[in-house]
Amino acid sequence: AEEAGFTDFQNKALEHILTVDPSLPVPSVRKSVEGEAQFMVGVGGSPPRIVRLVSYLPGQLLSRSPTSAAQDRNLGIFLARLVRALRGFFHPAAGSDLLWDIRKVAKTRPMLAHIADAGHRAMVERVIDAFEEHAAPVIPG
Repeated sequence: AEEAGFTDFQNKALEHILTVDPSLPVPSVRKSVEGEAQFMVGVGGSPPRIVRLVSYLPGQLLSRSPTSAAQDRNLGIFLARLVRALRGFFHPAAGSDLLWDIRKVAKTRPMLAHIADAGHRAMVERVIDAFEEHAAPVIPG
């Protein structure tokens, strides 16, 4: 589960983007009737969890669509608009250490023990090894 500060960072970033560039296709945060972007809920004695609702963007995943020069151009335009919309945005949780940050892949090694299938676990380990040997040294930051 993500920490409240990090989900607040995500919520505020989305709100900032839509304030600066309302036509940019990014999800919007749906607030509760009390006006909260997120709140805590515990169910059946479980530890409280953060609850938030974000709109759905229809379409196809980029990884599942055929590539083309037009797609590359449109992606570049979208990313440029996104960077421009986030210019000047700051949140204290922006520097959080995220395991899904590709630069942090080595920190996922302890989690490999949770992959039950030995073949799958070995495959993931080989990919991490190859990444650390070839890609990690050339990634900035």
